Amino acid sequence: MSSAIQIRKYRQKTQDLAEMVRIKNERSIAMDEPPSSTEERLLRSFEQYIFGMEIERDVFLAWRETQCLGFGFCMMNGAYNTGYIDTNIAPAAVLSEVFHPLFATAEQHIRQTLGGDQLPREKPFFIDTFAQAHPVDEQKISLLKDLGYFEVRRFYDMLIRFEPHMKPATFPDGLEYRPFQRQHEAHAYHMAYLESFRDHWGNISIDDFDQFAKHFDNPDFNESLWFGAWDGEEIAGVLFGEISPGHPQRGSVDLLGVRRPWRRRGLGTALLRQAFHLFQKHGFTEAELNVDAESRTNAVALYQRAGMHTIKEELVLRKMIWGRPEDIVE
Repeated sequence: MSSAIQIRKYRQKTQDLAEMVRIKNERSIAMDEPPSSTEERLLRSFEQYIFGMEIERDVFLAWRETQCLGFGFCMMNGAYNTGYIDTNIAPAAVLSEVFHPLFATAEQHIRQTLGGDQLPREKPFFIDTFAQAHPVDEQKISLLKDLGYFEVRRFYDMLIRFEPHMKPATFPDGLEYRPFQRQHEAHAYHMAYLESFRDHWGNISIDDFDQFAKHFDNPDFNESLWFGAWDGEEIAGVLFGEISPGHPQRGSVDLLGVRRPWRRRGLGTALLRQAFHLFQKHGFTEAELNVDAESRTNAVALYQRAGMHTIKEELVLRKMIWGRPEDIVE
């Protein structure tokens, strides 16, 4: 008879981090993705979460004797009455054995340690989590639904493989393409990002500039892959590009945003096509991005017209702790 699953918090100066990287990479392979996780990337991702996640407080690992079978982490955003849980369970593990104690620990942690149960009762309180629309996660989705989670949104990963000689974009009249100059324009890009994304579903922006500037400390950051469209001295739209982790031949559109006064003029299409041209100049053969499947700005249609197609879907699933879903203001 196998021994019980033990859930404990993350410990520094142990093999915990290496085990978490191993599990993430095993899941990537099972999901038909290259194994791109490293200890540095995983730690950096934890440090960049904007809700003050603390790795030794908010990360949990599932063990059976000396074998790590999975891990999860959780966060709390008190301003929005929202908790978040993410889990990674080794494909070879018996999912239900690991899933239930891991999720029970994370939910309890959000409500008790992170203060969820002390939130004001006049606003709905809910927990969001994530899964892939992939056979590997079919049982996970079923288990989540058994726990009271329901699907609220989907996001698409979209891809384009470049044709030879991608041309630079033609920008709308009065707008000028300019490469990013971090020393002089970082604050302007931050403000354009905040305004562009305030209409997005579930948007919780990085209001603090110092937090936003952590982009620049990322070893994968490449200033030459960021650019903007300017209307005189006002920035109209921005695009943040980077190299896709695990795909050295692929450029990634981390963010494409158009400020409200410059929408419906073709600027989003111009920014995207300019990114394709720029990526190809850097030697990339394809480009990817992630988009809300129900984007209020009709972004999916824009990307499809530009020649992109969906290669992966991510589900957002939600559990109401109290309140009604229809009373949530996204």
